Amino acid sequence: MAMWDSEKAVAEATLAVALTPGAPRLVYQGRELPSDRDGFGVLWARCSYSPGVGRPDFASMHPGRQYECMYAMRCQVCRLTTDGWRLNHGDTDIWLPKDDPGLHSVLASKLIRELRKVTPVNPRDLRTAL
Repeated sequence: MAMWDSEKAVAEATLAVALTPGAPRLVYQGRELPSDRDGFGVLWARCSYSPGVGRPDFASMHPGRQYECMYAMRCQVCRLTTDGWRLNHGDTDIWLPKDDPGLHSVLASKLIRELRKVTPVNPRDLRTAL
């Protein structure tokens, strides 16, 4: 998942906030490509693709390879497929197979706990900041 020094990411300066109906949306300035978003509408960073060329840059993550690992539930180190989720729950780890009927509830609960740590932003405040 690490980037190689031959791979170049698009600068964050090319991003903008679009005031779309419903909510502001992060977009690339200029023309957005169909490959910029996944099937859920999430914007992914643009990056060239040349694995194995040059030296690995372990401090940088390649967004395309991370997406592939997340979508296919592959290990981010060896890229082999996994058969479930390892979740930390307090002092213990829980292993849930990916077809476990309770998996969605566990992941939703974990997401809600994480989102409680985030400070919400009012979209009207964004308009005045722009």
